Amino acid sequence: MGGYLDEMGGPMTLDEVWDLTYWLFWQSGAQRVKLSENSVAGDIVRGNNVYQENCASCHGVSGEGISAPALGNQSALAHNKDEFIRYAIEHGRQDTPMSAFNEKLSAIDIDNVTAFIRSFTSDWKAEKVVLSALPTPDQYVLNPESDNPNFSLDDGMYVSSKDLYQAIQDKKKMVLLDTRVTSVWQRAHIEGAIPFPYYTELEGHLKDLPKDVQIVGYCSCPRAATEYVIEQLRELSYNKTAVLYEGILGWMNLGYPVMRTQGLISKEEAPQH
Repeated sequence: MGGYLDEMGGPMTLDEVWDLTYWLFWQSGAQRVKLSENSVAGDIVRGNNVYQENCASCHGVSGEGISAPALGNQSALAHNKDEFIRYAIEHGRQDTPMSAFNEKLSAIDIDNVTAFIRSFTSDWKAEKVVLSALPTPDQYVLNPESDNPNFSLDDGMYVSSKDLYQAIQDKKKMVLLDTRVTSVWQRAHIEGAIPFPYYTELEGHLKDLPKDVQIVGYCSCPRAATEYVIEQLRELSYNKTAVLYEGILGWMNLGYPVMRTQGLISKEEAPQH
């Protein structure tokens, strides 16, 4: 799940994020769970031991978050009551990998883990996200002095990861569009790809996209967002366009490299959402 807040490179202000949050709650028909304002007392040292055994592999040793949310996030700690944290541990989080621990841990140990997580309030410091500079239009076209690749597109639309990677290795002339939310592009992308989110208003951007250069787009769903963008471009006579069939997750699963600010990373290191 990429970040949609404008501070993360997304299209939404904080007020819009809150408006969407409330709208989703109303639409969901979810029932409210009444929780007390009371703090949860527990043994932090014991809670640390239980947390490391049961929670650290997903949430991180210090609550920094790995494949699950960062429990040390100061905003989350400020907004979530102790009873909410305890309830999530006890009952799990519906439709997420977070399972209920009410049958695995004693009530006392759930209290202890809750107290340990609350202790992150004083020990954990959030680092400000530093965003990479976005590519400028003069960087959009890869290998501008070369020839376009001669792709054989399945259904007139799709290029395989194998063929795209070979074209990159052959230094063919292309424009690569990453149609995911920009915050995810910041974390990992195919080298040379430019952020071009599916919600981009095409007017004002078309002057920077040449019609005589092969354009290949990709997303992670694995194709829907990019198909939406490419179909719009084709309606505007961008005929040298294609969609990466496997998407970026399929690309990584096949062993092809992606980039982050620090350089090339393997598929094992790359973010999965």
